[in-house]
Amino acid sequence: MKKLWATVIFISLCFISNAQFSVSAKYGINSFPEWEEIFLDGGLDQDDFIGDGFEYGFSYWFRLKNYRVEFLPEVSYQNLSHTLSNNTATQFEKESFFFTFNTQFYTLDIEGDCNCPTWGKDGSFIEKGFFVGVSPGIGYHNLSSQLMGPSIETAPVEVKKWAFRLGVSAGLDIGILEWLTLTPYATLNYTPALTWDGLENIAIGTQPGDQATKIWQVQPGLRLAFRPDYIKEQRSMFR
Repeated sequence: MKKLWATVIFISLCFISNAQFSVSAKYGINSFPEWEEIFLDGGLDQDDFIGDGFEYGFSYWFRLKNYRVEFLPEVSYQNLSHTLSNNTATQFEKESFFFTFNTQFYTLDIEGDCNCPTWGKDGSFIEKGFFVGVSPGIGYHNLSSQLMGPSIETAPVEVKKWAFRLGVSAGLDIGILEWLTLTPYATLNYTPALTWDGLENIAIGTQPGDQATKIWQVQPGLRLAFRPDYIKEQRSMFR
């Protein structure tokens, strides 16, 4: 087992040293209109249903050779929860794993001058760093509910679902060091339908059924991009 982990770590370090990768954190301000309507119609508090919260991601970077169209396939994770207090407390939780194929278009510098970090490119700060993007993706969601009263506590009832998600974004790359770029950005995500089986029955005791909602997310965020590959290229040029 130790040899296996050593091999995995070695391969990971070799991969990282020859690539650009990034880590990100986005705060999602979420809207689940059809799910929230269930609580509103039942006379329950539907404010902040399963809440707002952070989504954390890791991505790999590559680009077109002659144009500044850049790709950042990303895996990310988000966990949201909310406790509804009526006769007994019911906790609702949505745990999500996403794969997103982020594509960024540097519209003010589409024929960028070199395959180097933002700080090394010609042009003004805004011109070389501004981008707009599209982010098609898919999410795997674990939706769970659990009764937690003073005299009763049930096992979580879980529903596992897949759902597509599409986002549009805008941001600005800020070169900090030759190997480090900070990017503030904002994304608007739309999920056409995510179904929570039996949500209405769990929430207000009506007949069970599949409760689907569209999801809107406004996500301001920050991304840190690392370029160990560029450092390696520069060192090799001066040997």
